[in-house]
Amino acid sequence: MIYENERSEILTKRLQSINGTVKAKKVLFEILKLQQNMDFPLVKILQLIDNITTELSVQLQQETVNLWSAMCPDNINDKCPLNIL
Repeated sequence: MIYENERSEILTKRLQSINGTVKAKKVLFEILKLQQNMDFPLVKILQLIDNITTELSVQLQQETVNLWSAMCPDNINDKCPLNIL
């Protein structure tokens, strides 16, 4: 659980500091909150994320994907190449 908390904290800071629209960042904050919820099984979390993202416009979907990738979610121990925290 320590790793999950650290990951969430780092990704939240990265998301706060990245350039993006308020709408896209709001979606990503919502997704981060879902990922933190240990009361739901992973399958349920993935379903909820799919529900959120499928309701977005194509442009907003693309922006959220780009922002998520730019945040380096798989690399929390090092700096992002884009100099995000």
